[in-house]
Amino acid sequence: MPQSNRSYLPHVVRSAPPRPDLVVSAIRLIPDQRTFAATDPVQIELTITNQGTAATASGFWVDLGFNPLEAPRQNLLWQDNCGTVVCQGLTWGVTTTLETGASIVLRSTPDSYAASFTRWEGRLPAGTNNLYVYVDVWNPESATGTVDEGSAGEQNNTTVLTGLTVEGTRTSSAAPPELPPRPATP
Repeated sequence: MPQSNRSYLPHVVRSAPPRPDLVVSAIRLIPDQRTFAATDPVQIELTITNQGTAATASGFWVDLGFNPLEAPRQNLLWQDNCGTVVCQGLTWGVTTTLETGASIVLRSTPDSYAASFTRWEGRLPAGTNNLYVYVDVWNPESATGTVDEGSAGEQNNTTVLTGLTVEGTRTSSAAPPELPPRPATP
């Protein structure tokens, strides 16, 4: 009988390097309801969580828009994607390091958002059905924003709150606002 020799080599698997993974873990409207009049004051709270395996190494931008023309994507700012409702949106510049598992709450109050890049009247625009949030939305020098989350992490940066009804008439122009150029990092 012929003799066979078998060799077994170890199977080497390289794990991906540790990276942050930013997600919107909660969207909260105050008051907690889904139907509003266009004159009702509303506060919006977003919870951004780093569910990755490394801390963020740089600041990043978060955009919130109402009924956009298309689903938000990297480097498409809210003011360049206004739908049929009054062109409003909010921008936050997050400069704090988010450690693994850490969260930060962003609010629609004047002391919370980046006023130069925000148009917010404190109430939802008439006709709003959807509210979109994009985390790490902007860095014109990169297709991944300022936080490198790897390909898997970049796929979960958009969150939408659907089922809203905002009745009433428009209170300002639907034209996109003229905002200053936004830097790559806050």
